[in-house]
Amino acid sequence: MIEYISSPGSPKPRGPYSPAVRAGDFIFVAGQGGGGSDVKGEKGQGLKKNGKNLEACGADLARVVLCGGFLIICVGFLPVKHG
Repeated sequence: MIEYISSPGSPKPRGPYSPAVRAGDFIFVAGQGGGGSDVKGEKGQGLKKNGKNLEACGADLARVVLCGGFLIICVGFLPVKHG
């Protein structure tokens, strides 16, 4: 069974996707853009948003197996990789 989940108070997605999907024992969360003034701040904001979606599913960031990200401007890569 597939269940589509969003955290209370989260903004409606701009595209045709769900913020979180539970499929059996697995939870998949969609990318959440950050709002910081620098790359490290944006990464932190994105993780917080994904954390709220995981909490709505009864999980948390401590159980995440894989997390990927995309940079539009690669100048800030080192703070993302090492922050």
